[in-house]
Amino acid sequence: MENKMFCFQCEQTAGCSGCTGKVGVCGKNADVAALQDKLTGELIGLVRATGDVVPTGNVLKLIIEGLFTTLTNVSFNEQTLNELIEKVRTERERLVPQCFACASPCGTNNEYDLSHIWTDNEDIRSLKSLILFGIRGMAAYAYHAMVLGYTNDEVSHFFVKALFSLGEDWEMDKLLPIVMELGKVNLVCMEMLDKANTETYGTPTPTTIDLKVEKGPFIIISGHDLLDLKLLLEQTKDKEQKAPDTEREIIYSPMEAEPQEYKYNADAFAARKTSEAKQETAGKELPKVREDKAR
Repeated sequence: MENKMFCFQCEQTAGCSGCTGKVGVCGKNADVAALQDKLTGELIGLVRATGDVVPTGNVLKLIIEGLFTTLTNVSFNEQTLNELIEKVRTERERLVPQCFACASPCGTNNEYDLSHIWTDNEDIRSLKSLILFGIRGMAAYAYHAMVLGYTNDEVSHFFVKALFSLGEDWEMDKLLPIVMELGKVNLVCMEMLDKANTETYGTPTPTTIDLKVEKGPFIIISGHDLLDLKLLLEQTKDKEQKAPDTEREIIYSPMEAEPQEYKYNADAFAARKTSEAKQETAGKELPKVREDKAR
């Protein structure tokens, strides 16, 4: 039977071998999986067009955001994926316009069909998968540092190097060193994120919190989304916590210095009436929080 999709980048994957039906174990459908692969293939085409350089500006932003968006279940939004695909393709056309107008294209700067990886022999598939899933995870760290204004040339260049390797017919002796380098560069990336967070929000300190379960619903922010956390705290800092029929939000990040200044952080619950919230926000442009990343 023909596979509807193929995805095995998370520990939940069906049969410990890969999700192949209409919907994966995580809830991702085959159309989303195909778009994630297509976006990754477009990113490979983009780095082919940039050459072996340290990416900056819009190219770097697209690489990091694109990889982060394809990480496991970060975004199942087909519109978001299609928009990113178009942005990457537009940037590639800007870099190599001659390739898009060429009557006899050589394919040097083309996007890559990721199905070649999934159907390759198991050794090559394993090494390339390690590289791909590794840089997707590293992109999460890089993204959160980038939105705070921090980048690192070694990390940025490795994204290009790793993506380029995925589209090449290289053997194990060339792919294995990239896998090993990935581990090293990932530590550099984590150091960059730590610097971004501590220089922006202060040095983390242990904090005692109340683990009592309260009535929801809640907004939960993961440990890396500190800018999103700050934006939500800013929006809720003047709200009162009293009415029992209110919509509640919990913002959890007890280890960071600056967020502790907000009374609704950690074990504090910011409560507000839904109707009041709608009236207060009507016509106002609030700081945008990446909904796709708040799963």
